[in-house]
Amino acid sequence: MEIEQTFSTIRVNTYYKNWHTTHSLSSFISIEDECILFIMFETAPRIEYEGGASAHKGVIRLTQLPDKKLTGTYFNAEGRSGELSFKRTRYTLYQTFESVGSLK
Repeated sequence: MEIEQTFSTIRVNTYYKNWHTTHSLSSFISIEDECILFIMFETAPRIEYEGGASAHKGVIRLTQLPDKKLTGTYFNAEGRSGELSFKRTRYTLYQTFESVGSLK
C-alpha cells in the first residue's frame, strides 16, 4: 500500500496479484483522539485471475498506532471481511519547497 498526501488530498494505492483496485475516497479522520485512515475502494479481478469472485466495492478502516503501523478491518460487497495490518517500510517526500521571502 502506498499513501500519497498533498496539501489538499490523500491518495491510497494498493497492489494485489489477482486484483486491480481503484479508490474512490481516502481520508484521515480523527475519532476519539485516534487517527483513522478511511478508504472506500472498487476492485475487479485481473484478466488472468481464474477465481469465482466478481468486481465489488468495499471499505477499509485503519488506525495509526504510535509505532507507525496501520491496523484495522475491511469489508466488501461480496460479504468478505477481515483484519489488516501494515507497517511503514519507506518514507519518501516527493516535493520540497524553499522559502523565497515574503510577498510585501
